[in-house]
Amino acid sequence: MAEKLTWDEIKKRYPDERYPDEWVILTDCDVNQTTDVTAGRVYDHGPDKNYIHDKLMDVQEDDTAILYTGRLQGGVARLGFARLEIEK
Repeated sequence: MAEKLTWDEIKKRYPDERYPDEWVILTDCDVNQTTDVTAGRVYDHGPDKNYIHDKLMDVQEDDTAILYTGRLQGGVARLGFARLEIEK
Protein backbone atom coordinates (compact mmCIF):
# COMPACT_ATOMS: atom_id res chain seq x y z
CA MET A 1 0.00 0.00 0.00
CA ALA A 2 1.29 3.46 -0.88
CA GLU A 3 2.42 5.86 1.80
CA LYS A 4 -0.19 8.42 2.83
CA LEU A 5 1.00 11.90 1.86
CA THR A 6 -0.33 15.39 2.42
CA TRP A 7 -1.58 17.27 -0.63
CA ASP A 8 1.43 19.60 -0.34
CA GLU A 9 3.77 16.57 -0.39
CA ILE A 10 1.98 15.10 -3.41
CA LYS A 11 2.24 18.25 -5.53
CA LYS A 12 5.75 19.17 -4.33
CA ARG A 13 8.27 19.70 -7.10
CA TYR A 14 11.49 19.81 -5.07
CA PRO A 15 13.58 18.18 -3.72
CA ASP A 16 12.18 14.87 -4.97
CA GLU A 17 9.77 16.02 -7.71
CA ARG A 18 7.03 13.59 -6.71
CA TYR A 19 4.23 14.29 -9.20
CA PRO A 20 4.73 17.69 -10.89
CA ASP A 21 2.00 18.75 -13.35
CA GLU A 22 0.24 15.39 -13.29
CA TRP A 23 -3.21 14.02 -12.65
CA VAL A 24 -3.28 11.80 -9.57
CA ILE A 25 -5.80 9.27 -8.32
CA LEU A 26 -5.85 9.43 -4.54
CA THR A 27 -7.40 6.81 -2.28
CA ASP A 28 -7.98 6.86 1.47
CA CYS A 29 -8.42 10.63 1.21
CA ASP A 30 -8.59 13.02 4.12
CA VAL A 31 -10.69 16.14 3.52
CA ASN A 32 -11.26 19.33 5.44
CA GLN A 33 -14.63 20.89 6.29
CA THR A 34 -14.88 22.48 2.83
CA THR A 35 -14.21 19.07 1.18
CA ASP A 36 -10.73 20.03 -0.04
CA VAL A 37 -8.42 17.01 -0.12
CA THR A 38 -5.68 17.38 2.49
CA ALA A 39 -4.01 13.94 2.22
CA GLY A 40 -4.26 10.59 0.47
CA ARG A 41 -2.47 7.60 -0.99
CA VAL A 42 -1.41 7.90 -4.65
CA TYR A 43 -3.04 5.01 -6.52
CA ASP A 44 -1.82 6.08 -9.95
CA HIS A 45 -0.64 9.22 -11.72
CA GLY A 46 0.20 10.59 -15.15
CA PRO A 47 0.03 13.65 -17.40
CA ASP A 48 -2.91 12.30 -19.46
CA LYS A 49 -6.31 12.72 -17.80
CA ASN A 50 -7.91 10.17 -20.16
CA TYR A 51 -5.46 7.54 -18.89
CA ILE A 52 -6.37 8.50 -15.32
CA HIS A 53 -10.10 8.23 -16.07
CA ASP A 54 -9.53 4.74 -17.48
CA LYS A 55 -7.48 3.71 -14.41
CA LEU A 56 -10.21 5.00 -12.10
CA MET A 57 -12.38 2.07 -13.22
CA ASP A 58 -9.88 -0.28 -11.53
CA VAL A 59 -10.05 1.46 -8.16
CA GLN A 60 -11.82 -0.59 -5.49
CA GLU A 61 -11.15 1.69 -2.53
CA ASP A 62 -13.61 4.22 -1.16
CA ASP A 63 -12.72 7.85 -0.46
CA THR A 64 -11.16 8.35 -3.89
CA ALA A 65 -10.41 11.61 -5.70
CA ILE A 66 -8.75 12.77 -8.91
CA LEU A 67 -6.70 15.95 -8.67
CA TYR A 68 -4.16 17.84 -10.75
CA THR A 69 -0.90 18.93 -9.17
CA GLY A 70 -0.16 21.80 -11.56
CA ARG A 71 -1.99 24.91 -12.70
CA LEU A 72 -4.81 24.67 -15.22
CA GLN A 73 -6.38 27.44 -17.24
CA GLY A 74 -9.39 28.72 -15.36
CA GLY A 75 -7.99 27.55 -12.04
CA VAL A 76 -9.80 24.20 -11.99
CA ALA A 77 -7.68 21.68 -10.11
CA ARG A 78 -10.15 19.01 -8.99
CA LEU A 79 -12.05 16.77 -11.40
CA GLY A 80 -14.18 15.26 -8.70
CA PHE A 81 -14.62 12.58 -6.15
CA ALA A 82 -15.58 8.98 -6.58
CA ARG A 83 -17.26 7.22 -3.68
CA LEU A 84 -16.22 9.85 -1.17
CA GLU A 85 -18.09 9.88 2.12
CA ILE A 86 -17.69 12.86 4.42
CA GLU A 87 -18.19 12.21 8.11
CA LYS A 88 -19.92 14.96 10.06
